[in-house]
Amino acid sequence: MILDVEDQSKTKPADWYSAVVNAKGDPGAVVMLAIEPQALVGEEKPGCTYDLSNESSLRQLIEMFPFHAEGNCCADSYVPFFQDALGLVAEACSDFVPQ
Repeated sequence: MILDVEDQSKTKPADWYSAVVNAKGDPGAVVMLAIEPQALVGEEKPGCTYDLSNESSLRQLIEMFPFHAEGNCCADSYVPFFQDALGLVAEACSDFVPQ
């Protein structure tokens, strides 16, 4: 998931989690990746959105899954995030037994 604005959903992360787990059957069969606004550290980068509340709904959702990673939507490059995510996918796949 990629988000560069504050979430305005009317439902809650627990509802989203239940929907994904109901569809997949096993939270360990999901690798949850999110690129979203982060807390401002240092100087503000023009055009970036920051998580000023540090209560991101998307962050709450991804942290419910055993295999998850979070990236910064204002990063200069997403390459390191996706390179790290490949290792996470490999780890999840090594544990996953299709049913």
